[in-house]
Amino acid sequence: SRAPERAPQEPASSGLDGVRVATVQGLLARDERPDADVLVLDEAHHFAAPEFRALPTDYAHAKVVGLTATPERADGTALGDIFQAMVVAADYPDLVADGHLVPCRVLRPERQLARGLAQDPVIAYLAHGEGRSGFVYVPRIGEAKRLADRFNAAGVPALAISSETELSVRDDALGDLAAGHVRLLVNVFCLTEGVDVPAASIC
Repeated sequence: SRAPERAPQEPASSGLDGVRVATVQGLLARDERPDADVLVLDEAHHFAAPEFRALPTDYAHAKVVGLTATPERADGTALGDIFQAMVVAADYPDLVADGHLVPCRVLRPERQLARGLAQDPVIAYLAHGEGRSGFVYVPRIGEAKRLADRFNAAGVPALAISSETELSVRDDALGDLAAGHVRLLVNVFCLTEGVDVPAASIC
């Protein structure tokens, strides 16, 4: 999950000789970048954005490897200017068969909506949620708080968290979800990439 913005930090050593791990923000904030022969970019689809693009540009001399489960950006911006080829390491069915991902049951409207929700989230959860624990995604903090209040009023224990919530509070919320004290985390921009929460089985 994406942490709140913090002061840029020095690139951290990974414990392997010659390998350094750093955040994009930390590297971009430095006047001088540490030298690198190989640059490995996690969540590589972000590097098409102008603010992230500066990093591979600064390492034009290095070999660049990008890792992502989202090689097609929603805005259609191509990654071909940064990466020369795409190697598919695994397909969704392979990852399910090997136990890395779970099969999904998807409920959706019969046709794509121009805007708005297909169904009210509280009504949808009460009808289809089967008492499962998981996440609700909303775009604004105020909306998250109101929706969490509505879930609680409907007898579904819920908490609202966001990218602005302190990390310790977020950790406690995830602990409460795992322990069964909370059933839903209504979140804004924090339970996104790289999140692995076995207690969650619905969103």
